[in-house]
Amino acid sequence: MTQGSSSPLEAQAQARTAGFAYLATIAAGLFAEVYVRSLVRGGDFKATGERLQELEQLHRVGVLADGVMLVSYVVVTAMLYRLFKPFSPTASVLAALFSLVGIAMLAAAMPILLLPTQMDGASVAYDALRAHSAAFNLTGLFFGPYCAVIGWMVVRSGWLPAWIGWLMLAAGAAFVFDAAVALTAPSVARRIPEGIMLISLIAEGSLAVWLAAFGVQRRGRRAAA
Repeated sequence: MTQGSSSPLEAQAQARTAGFAYLATIAAGLFAEVYVRSLVRGGDFKATGERLQELEQLHRVGVLADGVMLVSYVVVTAMLYRLFKPFSPTASVLAALFSLVGIAMLAAAMPILLLPTQMDGASVAYDALRAHSAAFNLTGLFFGPYCAVIGWMVVRSGWLPAWIGWLMLAAGAAFVFDAAVALTAPSVARRIPEGIMLISLIAEGSLAVWLAAFGVQRRGRRAAA
């Protein structure tokens, strides 16, 4: 069995780059989606419009954080592709493609967040945040398979602790479930606890911290192409 073309030092550099970029992705995403938009989002058109007027500068910083998140996620995707390619070229390219589609969708949704800063009307802010949230949820149909494929490679390769792989598999299932229910049964989705998506935060956060702190330990295992 082969380890692939990259040297152990290169593999560790790829792993740690992916880890630190992943941490940047998570931090920027939490700042933009959880902190900033929770402050701006109100219960109705009027409240959201008023909050946006008061917090417009913070809202703009949140959009910038979205950009940082996506750039960092591209780095994560590229590094994980290079890292796992020696184990399974097919699985690594599938994971990268799923991730890039999700990233592209989020990038395409970013201008929606700027509509309230360019147009008048209290309803614009409320509708823009709802539309962006819908697009954000829809990306789970792609980030879910990405997490699942990464989790499978983690478990099967033995290069990282298996529990991280199982967490990533669970995160993949949670992403797809949440996105599918929100798309097909929104009334049901509103009754699902938001805490279900903590699975993805725990899984991806664990992977990020482990890669940044410890890298990988390649043991020569290789899947079929």
